[in-house]
Amino acid sequence: MKRIWAGLLLLLSGCSTYTLVDPGQVAVCDLYSVKPGIQWSEVNKGDVRLWTVNGAELESIRFISGIREGVPIMDITNEKQETSFRPDMSEPELVDAIVDAFSLSGAQRVQAKNLRPTPFGSMDGFRFELEFMNEDGLKKNGAVIGTIVDESLYLIIYTGASIHYFPKYAQEFETIVNSIRIKKGG
Repeated sequence: MKRIWAGLLLLLSGCSTYTLVDPGQVAVCDLYSVKPGIQWSEVNKGDVRLWTVNGAELESIRFISGIREGVPIMDITNEKQETSFRPDMSEPELVDAIVDAFSLSGAQRVQAKNLRPTPFGSMDGFRFELEFMNEDGLKKNGAVIGTIVDESLYLIIYTGASIHYFPKYAQEFETIVNSIRIKKGG
């Protein structure tokens, strides 16, 4: 997570535009839109949109869109060991790749649990939860929802400090997940 956190701090310090996302229907990518219930701050970098209220170290939702074959699943480290996406990956393989990416980026004691099928809007998807510690020993929780469409991977990853921030915005995350609308042709 060193690279993503350093990159986010750099982004947040003024090198990239930080915009407000108001409640209401918001297009995330060409595939879908969501409807947040509260205002978020957003930073965009390539196929990743990061939303936060209090800062990415405390809580964030990452929308990772359209990962094609051969591209690292999370692309958050400079490590060559990071697993690249294959359209034929099973859900357990995707979970392992995401856990590995978190671990390679500095997260400690990363554990995934409760992998299960779940709707991604009107499409089939998967979901699981995460527990980990950041490099400073802060305990964090996470929830991941994803789907594969037209041989591309789409992920929504919510993480937050276990104390206060994760539970504070957990219902908002559920609101966003439940509001996914697949665009026509998706």
